[in-house]
Amino acid sequence: MARRGVPRATEDLTSHDFVAYRSLKHLGALGLPEKHAHVLADDMLFLREAAKAGAGIALLPSFLALADVTSGQLVRVMPRYTLSTTSLTMLHPRAQHVPRKVSAFRDFLIDFLQARPLSAPPSPS
Repeated sequence: MARRGVPRATEDLTSHDFVAYRSLKHLGALGLPEKHAHVLADDMLFLREAAKAGAGIALLPSFLALADVTSGQLVRVMPRYTLSTTSLTMLHPRAQHVPRKVSAFRDFLIDFLQARPLSAPPSPS
């Protein structure tokens, strides 16, 4: 950002490098092709570290970036812009080997998420 400035709108993003999660359509939501990413990976922790090392702008979940933003290691750009896509993947052993605590947590998550649909984020401005 020192070389290219802080982006203020999605149009400004075309001049920046990105580190992006492989196969997610986040860059497409910004009007950028996946090939625009400087680094593609399938590990959000790696992407966070790559962004901290200066490899480019990362689209990270807020819970993963908050401590680094608070400490000043990462800077949030375009804070009013959010993406509404989300997914949750839970992996566990085969059904006959699932510990009771894991199945109880899984069932809780399913009930919780079905009862509270995600609200739409504020529109970009």
